[in-house]
Parts: sequence; structure tokens; C-alpha cells
Amino acid sequence: MKDYYQKLGLSESASLEEIKKAYRVLAKKYHPDVSNEAEAEALFVEVNEAYEFLADEQRREAYRQKRVRKISSEELQRRENVYRQWVEMQQEKAVLRARSHARVRYDDFVDSTIFKTAGTVSKLYTYVFLVMGLAAIVMPIYSILTREEVESERHTADWHVIFPIILGLGFIFGIYYFVFKANTDE
Repeated sequence: MKDYYQKLGLSESASLEEIKKAYRVLAKKYHPDVSNEAEAEALFVEVNEAYEFLADEQRREAYRQKRVRKISSEELQRRENVYRQWVEMQQEKAVLRARSHARVRYDDFVDSTIFKTAGTVSKLYTYVFLVMGLAAIVMPIYSILTREEVESERHTADWHVIFPIILGLGFIFGIYYFVFKANTDE
């Protein structure tokens, strides 16, 4: 974490007036129009960033609280262990649910909420991609039909029009093949 007090050359107990005074002095010192230092602009930006945080009462308090709450390596390790245990517990729950689904008759499983939800989401994605495919076909054609030809303009192949049409046809074919045809092949 950046030490904004150090950037302004102040202690953490500095008052708002001291922060403003230090900012004015350093901003004048590092302003690119005034300073001849090679890194004047970068230093000027750092001073302004520090001032932005320390001049506002709420930001300064939040910054101070964050500096006070540094996490020890033991606490970090403890948090990682808690997270790893949570992940393992979620994995165990998923396995238990899958085993319980495996024991249910297929007809009952098909009527379950999880199966119906997965089917609904699958259908939703199918229709979204179908609409995207149709839009990729219709929009370029519409733009061609509504475009006014300029006499001096040469007629060339419009790849920016042809490519979306080919892409849209690909979407529609993919939906047909992987969704509708795959279901009939079973």
C-alpha cells in the first residue's frame, strides 16, 4: 500500500492544514512547467494522488483504517485454509447431490428442478444465439438495401457486409446441427 503521508513528507498525525500546505509546496516544486527534474511529472502525479486521499476526511479515515489492519502471514494462512475447507465442503456436497441423483429413476430425475432448470437455460442460450445469427444476417442486408449509391463510388465486394452474413449462417447452422439434429439422432 502506498504511503501517502510519506509522499507529502508528513506524519500520520498531520492536520488538514498541514496536508494542504505540504501539497502546495510539493505541487509547485514538481509541476512540469516549473521543475527541471526528469521525473517531475510522475512526482507531481504522486503528490496529487496523495492529496486526493488525505484532503478528504472520509478517504483519509478509510486509508488510515486500512493501514492499521495489516494482515499477518498467520492470518493470511488461516484465511486460505478456511477457503480451501469451504471449497472441499462444496465439492463434497456436489458429489453427494450427484450420488443422490444417480439413485433416482431417470423419469423422476427428468422431472426434478435441477434438470428442468438446466433445460431452460439451454433453451434460452439457443434462442439468444439464434437471434444473434439472424441479426448478423438481416442487419447487413438491411444496410445494403437502405444505402444510397454514390455515382463516383466504385462497386467493390463489401467484406464488412458479407462476413457478418456468413457468421450468422454459421450460428444458425450450429444451432440446427448441435441442438435440433443432435436431439433427433438419439
